[in-house]
Amino acid sequence: MFSLSSLSNGGGHSEQKEREKISYFDIRINSPYKDIVLIQGSPLELSPIPLSGNLAISVKNELVVKKISLRLVGKFKLEFLQVGRYKKNSSSLASLVKEKRKIFECYWDNLLVSAKGDILIGGEETENHPSGNSSGNTSGQDTDIGGSPLFLSKRSLSSPVFNKIIRRKTHSSHRTMLELPENGVTGTPFEGLNKNARSSNNSSNSSSNNNKDGSTGSYLFLLKRGNYELPFNAMLPPEVCETIEGLQSGSILYSFEAVIDGRQLWESDVTSSSASASASATGTGIRTKNKIIVKKYKYLRILRTLSMDNLAMQEEISVGNTWRDKLQYETSIPSRAVPIGSTTPVKIKIFPFEKNIRLDKIEMALIQYYAMKDGSAQIYDDELAVMKTTHLADFGPLTDKLDVDCPFAIPDNLKQITQDCCVHDNLIRVMHKLQVRILLQRQVDGEYKNLEIKAQLPLLLFISPHLPMKGRLVLFDKHDGKIHFRPGELVPLFADTCPAPGLTPGPALASTTVAATAHLVLPPPPNYHESTSDHLVPALQPLGAGSATLVVPSYEQAQASASASSRATGSVPAYRDDD
Repeated sequence: MFSLSSLSNGGGHSEQKEREKISYFDIRINSPYKDIVLIQGSPLELSPIPLSGNLAISVKNELVVKKISLRLVGKFKLEFLQVGRYKKNSSSLASLVKEKRKIFECYWDNLLVSAKGDILIGGEETENHPSGNSSGNTSGQDTDIGGSPLFLSKRSLSSPVFNKIIRRKTHSSHRTMLELPENGVTGTPFEGLNKNARSSNNSSNSSSNNNKDGSTGSYLFLLKRGNYELPFNAMLPPEVCETIEGLQSGSILYSFEAVIDGRQLWESDVTSSSASASASATGTGIRTKNKIIVKKYKYLRILRTLSMDNLAMQEEISVGNTWRDKLQYETSIPSRAVPIGSTTPVKIKIFPFEKNIRLDKIEMALIQYYAMKDGSAQIYDDELAVMKTTHLADFGPLTDKLDVDCPFAIPDNLKQITQDCCVHDNLIRVMHKLQVRILLQRQVDGEYKNLEIKAQLPLLLFISPHLPMKGRLVLFDKHDGKIHFRPGELVPLFADTCPAPGLTPGPALASTTVAATAHLVLPPPPNYHESTSDHLVPALQPLGAGSATLVVPSYEQAQASASASSRATGSVPAYRDDD
């Protein structure tokens, strides 16, 4: 089902036995799309984006842990060969461009204590944390949940979960073990524990109460047999970078890392702890001898789609020109915004001015342009054709206007194509254009000469949750958590998502101009100039009363009625002719 990995290299039989106490360990994200956070709109029109989920753990036998932490990391990576050509000779020199750094990091120190994550890198709160604090120890939040044994005040014991907590033993080392309820917990069992511990620590002089690990009043948590669901949440900044996984030379990838920081007790402490929960508070304290680190990784996709009122949805693109004394042409697409995985219709119109011109074929290519910037602000750019199609036509000599419809299918996988984006101050920028080549033949003195028409139509390719598409299959290295893509294998994205009402996914979707707006759940509002076509409903009629027999007047009838009423009573009509 999944694999567990350990940070320790020399774990013995006893450590392996401790790890086997966990039968299930997974990171679950609250999203209608599996392991995908879909953001609608640009950063300028959005507020912080909520991210939430829970950590699911199934424990077979009692397990002692120090904390259960979670980390979300976004990494930017550049790796390619840069070839520079010299003017004096045709030789080339290749240099390796390689760069990897974190551009986003969110950390949850202990999900047993708090479900709220702290943005360490890539958010407005970053400046409040030291730059070298990437290990997750934020200011005011210790790795060990610090505080004195007096944190269990009456106020903290008032919650239902705290009523079930048993403070088993308090020893001279001031190490306390907290026992969780039977059969597991759903929620944060020790909500506010860290806050109460710090306030108690500030009010008492406990600086001399240090244990062997150097922490002040650290605590251990006893997870009994059962299922645990520990929630987590955070607010992502609106400008968070989206996932880019299809480019060969650069990428932005996100991954979760959940860590169970377990502890193995000495046999004497295990025996004394299991003897009685109400044992005497005297003794040498609960001691730990080995760390039992269990990790789980999860790949997260952060994708961005267009907002419903984006102007590119209704922007028709048309390119045309005239060859003097030969012909006039026009190439157009109904919308500049085209969802990945759909088919956009390309309309070509040719108006011949002379005879003996015939259409040979039409070639179309989808060109992807991308640019990347490294840490020294050096920009590397390139372009490639990700899709090519050819339409053969035999219409004979053109004697009149010719209309040709050539549908162009956009690839449906993020390995072959990348959505239009401009992330993190032009860190990665991707744009697309549709290149159309119309090949004609013109007969002159019994011989055919080739004529070529070129047109380039800008496209805005975006991700739509209402169209099925594919992503790359991700595998994790169980030792260090590195991301690896399995060559040639893809996984479905948005497979369980229903299409928008009245729309059909797949190539048939884009047979009309509705294709570009396939991702909309609801139709966009009407334009303002169309308000004159609205029907007028009597204002004195109660809402819903007589709806079965209510006859809505047309615009002309309403205007005539309003004009007659205005002449009779001097009232202002509902619509004015000069509006």
